[in-house]
Amino acid sequence: MRRVIVICGLVCLLAAGSGLAQPKYMFSIRSGGIISSACFGMDMGRVVPMVGTDFLYVSGSASSIDEDYSSYTDQGDEIVDRHIYEDKVDGRAFLLVPQVGAKVYLRQTGLRPYLLGSLFFTVPFVDGESTSREEYWHYENGELVGHGVDIDTEKLSEKDKALLKDALGLWGITIAGGGEYFLNERLSIGGEYGIRLFLDTAEQGERSGYGGDIHSEKDKASASIGLTHAAIVLNYHF
Repeated sequence: MRRVIVICGLVCLLAAGSGLAQPKYMFSIRSGGIISSACFGMDMGRVVPMVGTDFLYVSGSASSIDEDYSSYTDQGDEIVDRHIYEDKVDGRAFLLVPQVGAKVYLRQTGLRPYLLGSLFFTVPFVDGESTSREEYWHYENGELVGHGVDIDTEKLSEKDKALLKDALGLWGITIAGGGEYFLNERLSIGGEYGIRLFLDTAEQGERSGYGGDIHSEKDKASASIGLTHAAIVLNYHF
C-alpha cells in the first residue's frame, strides 16, 4: 500500500510538469481533528490533485515507586535500613505522514461544494530509555550513618525499536466533503467534515533450532480505527 501511495504522488507531480494540463497551484492548511495538515494542490479546474506531509510528535513516561524498611522490633520503631526503588520508562515517537489525494468540485461558482479523498501512511522514528533508581539509608542507634543513590539507565534496544516502528507503521484513507468560498482571486476559505480510517498490521516472529530440530513462531495482530473530523480550510492560489 505504501508503494501505491508513493506512485500516486509521483503521478501528480509528473502531471504538473506535463503538457497535458496547465494547472494553477494551491497551498492549503487544514486546522481541526487530531492534527493540522498542509498540502500542495494543482488546480486543473474541477479536479485538484494534492500531495502533502503531516507531522506528529508523541512522548510519554511511566514510573513505579516501592519503599521498604527493616527494623529491630516488630513495631518498626528502630529503623536500620530504608530503601526506595523507582523504575521509570520514557518514550518518544516522531511520525512523518505523507499523503496523496484529490479534491473534486461539484460546482465551480459561488460557494463551491467538493468531495475529498486521500491515502496516507506513517514513517515512525522512535527512541526511549528505562531508568532504575535506588536510594538507601542505613541507621545505627537511631543515627544516620550511610546514604547513597544508585542509578542505572538503559537505552531502548534495536529490537524494541523495530517492534514499536512496526506497531506505529499505519496507513489509512481519508474521505470528506466540504465547501469553499473565494474571498478574492487568490484567497479562499472553507470547511469540511469527514472520516479518517487508520489501518495497522503488526508481526513478530522467532526462529530457533538445535541439531536437526527447528522451531518457528509468528504472532500477527491487526486493528482499524475510524475517526470523524471537522476542519477549517484556508487556501492560497498562485
